[in-house]
Amino acid sequence: MSSRHPLLTARAGLAAAMLFAGSVAAGATGLTSEPMGLRHGSIGEQRVTARVFDGHHDLGPCEVVVSGGRIVSVRPVHHLHDDEVTGWLSPGLIDLDAEIGQAWLAAEPVDSITADLRAIDAFAPEESELAAWRASGVTSCWLSAGRWSVLAGQGAWVQPSDDGHSVLSAAAGHVGNLIADARDPERAPTSLPGQSQLLAERLGSLRSGAPPRVRFDDTASLRQARRLHGVLPMGSPGATAELIEYQGLRSLVVTDLGPGSGTDALAATARLLADANGPRFGFGSSWLTGGPRQLRSLAARLVQDGLSRERALAGLTSDAAALAGLSDRGSIRAGAVADLVLWSGDPLLPASRARKVWVGGRLVHDEDEVTR
Repeated sequence: MSSRHPLLTARAGLAAAMLFAGSVAAGATGLTSEPMGLRHGSIGEQRVTARVFDGHHDLGPCEVVVSGGRIVSVRPVHHLHDDEVTGWLSPGLIDLDAEIGQAWLAAEPVDSITADLRAIDAFAPEESELAAWRASGVTSCWLSAGRWSVLAGQGAWVQPSDDGHSVLSAAAGHVGNLIADARDPERAPTSLPGQSQLLAERLGSLRSGAPPRVRFDDTASLRQARRLHGVLPMGSPGATAELIEYQGLRSLVVTDLGPGSGTDALAATARLLADANGPRFGFGSSWLTGGPRQLRSLAARLVQDGLSRERALAGLTSDAAALAGLSDRGSIRAGAVADLVLWSGDPLLPASRARKVWVGGRLVHDEDEVTR
């Protein structure tokens, strides 16, 4: 790789130390304590009773059994009614485009922006960022590479842990950008067709197990993104006036609803995502000032405009997992990894809080402990 920006070099050293510690934590399984709401069953087994959203449907009150970091069973509790259960249990939320814990990659020297640049090398979150992340209910983040060059390097999958963070994959798919107002020809051709051609050439020469992601920010850049084969578009539907451009699109990451998006644009976006023939979608926090902790607000805003709760929650969990290729996450079912969140109420209500968060069966956030 080319010479590094000094800020990234310093942060990368800290990231490497945290990566080692996080990787050790990721190898451990099982709940490390007996938090409120869980009780012991047989040795090494934990149980929680709550109203369950399994990633697809509201199942009502259920008992969820966890052992060895995975979900063993999900059993309806017929003698309880919805109003007799105070907590909601959901899969951990999945952020498909996050910038947590990274130096602003636009500061990278032009000659170091290559396919080999890895977002993980700039990942060194402050403790305050980690605490907010753990409390957000987001249990998996795809770290985004830089946004000001056509080909911006590789993303990474990371998770919060009880003592920092852990890494699922340090190199998880390339990311590119189609920049409508590009002004720096060293980083990107100024014309969108030129950017699209360059991106197609570069992506065509790369081999990666994950589909490349391409950001768009208006109708013209979305149109160019759709001409690229096998990419996952990421952008703001509310900022795209001509929603007809989405017809036939099979997948989408919603990163914002657009600056100043009016009621009509938001309602049109909600209709697009609610359409049975519309794209499978997830959400990303890269444009949100609050990062992962603002992810639910993105989904909740679309629910206000007509998207169903189930579809919005699936976009935060099971559909996001499917888009990301995380086949054993994003749902509450036997065999799935126990990435779980116990909410104080409906996850899409702003007042609801993540009371407890588990990653791989380990308790990483306990509201009772934080407030003591």
